[in-house]
Amino acid sequence: MVKIPNEIFKQIEKYMPFPSVDIVILKDQKIILTKRTIPPYCGYWNLPGSVILKNEKMVDAVKRSSKEELGIEVVNPTFIGNYETFTKFRHYITHLFATKHKSGKIKLDFQSSRVILVDPNRIPSHTVPIQKLMIKDALKNKLVDM
Repeated sequence: MVKIPNEIFKQIEKYMPFPSVDIVILKDQKIILTKRTIPPYCGYWNLPGSVILKNEKMVDAVKRSSKEELGIEVVNPTFIGNYETFTKFRHYITHLFATKHKSGKIKLDFQSSRVILVDPNRIPSHTVPIQKLMIKDALKNKLVDM
């Protein structure tokens, strides 16, 4: 897989959509949310996720993102669906996965200031709007085994 240099990334985001993954991670029957410290949605609760890198399978992006953003290993990522989001920063085509915490203690990277474990039926109001829908879809489709 190939990581793109930040200066090139900033140029590309002006012209192209980004394929990404967002992840509903269950730990102790709750969903992991982090408070973002960077745009877009700075200050909102959000699901972990990442842009998919060149030559990286979506499932591998889920595992990498979980490790990079949270310091944890996940197990059996299950595809939920596709979502499209437009922000003033970029255009995302997101592939949603649900998975479970396998091992590791949560340790946040630079993108987040806090982490919470929430009841999936009690998502905070200040959560990224499209991700509220993603969580509901994961529960509705029974792909998230509570």
